[in-house]
Amino acid sequence: MRVVLINGSPRQNGCTKHCLNYLMELFNTDGIKTTVLDIPTNIKHCTNCRICKESESVCKTDNFLPFASDIIKSSDGLIIGSPVYYYSITSQLQAFITRLFYSNPKIIEHKLCSFFSVSRRTGNTNAFDQMMKVFQMHNALMVGGTYVNEIYGDNPEELKYDKEGMLSLKTIENNFVTMLPLIKDAEFRDEKKVHTNFISREFLKMVENQ
Repeated sequence: MRVVLINGSPRQNGCTKHCLNYLMELFNTDGIKTTVLDIPTNIKHCTNCRICKESESVCKTDNFLPFASDIIKSSDGLIIGSPVYYYSITSQLQAFITRLFYSNPKIIEHKLCSFFSVSRRTGNTNAFDQMMKVFQMHNALMVGGTYVNEIYGDNPEELKYDKEGMLSLKTIENNFVTMLPLIKDAEFRDEKKVHTNFISREFLKMVENQ
């Protein structure tokens, strides 16, 4: 079994990476393989070219998306970490998830997924809510911690003083270790997806005919 850990921070040795390294150590101790992906700082944003939809393939605007997609597709779970920038996830993480999930909306379906954010002071719950909506709309199995998964610190050294935040990371790892074997061979019942407008065309026709 393998869990992919995604670093949404432009700082390769910052607080977010420190938390991911902590998770990696926990997983490895429990016999779960991990792969850490650092999102490039120069990742391109989605231009809605829709080539991925026409070719039914993952976005190939750059080499990182196909590479990351293959790793995530073959994994059993996904944990994303991001610092808080202006009450939000980072712009590079936003570009990554937009292109990844738009071009491959089923890539995390029925996979265990979780998210944590790191900030000096505030904005964590906004970033948390932002990512939870992404997981929810792609039929992922969301894994929680002891509280909102937010860790406080302005540098890696300060993180150890947020004992509640670090405990939340440990709880996420515990939940993954418990749940991964349970879903490994699970048979999920799928419903055919229905794509409609907010106000359906049928409703508009009915209104026009009155």
